[in-house]
Amino acid sequence: MSDELALDGITINVPRGWEAELGYFTQPHPESDDMTDGRRVLLHLANFSLPTVRGDYGSGAVEMMDSGSVFIALLEWDRGSINDKLYARVGLPTELRSDDFSPQGLQRRLPGQCGTQRFFQSGGRAFGLYVVLGSYRRRDSLVAEVNRLLRSIRID
Repeated sequence: MSDELALDGITINVPRGWEAELGYFTQPHPESDDMTDGRRVLLHLANFSLPTVRGDYGSGAVEMMDSGSVFIALLEWDRGSINDKLYARVGLPTELRSDDFSPQGLQRRLPGQCGTQRFFQSGGRAFGLYVVLGSYRRRDSLVAEVNRLLRSIRID
């Protein structure tokens, strides 16, 4: 059994044992002080309890991870970013490999953890996907779990 969350064209079926929060974060437009102009979708998913206060890339949450934990952040960027080479890949990556993960892939290194970041576009929108695994040694089994979850995300 799972719960479905949906917001602004993003839908996720959250499986039992996972927590998710789907909302907005704000980026000010470079030429404006209007925060609503930079409103973008932010999705956090974890197979552990998410703290109420955490950063866009999971600061405050990743410090709580154990070796079986997974944290995923899906962040939408400015629609104009799809013209950047960084966002050339079309479609959400759903077949990550163990070799995609390393301690160097983390925003901030924490003992035993590894991560990866991927950029892509979907439906004329630019996104960043950031995934942290609680254990580099257990990444084979954790990546399989991540891929199952990523396949349940729809971007319209």
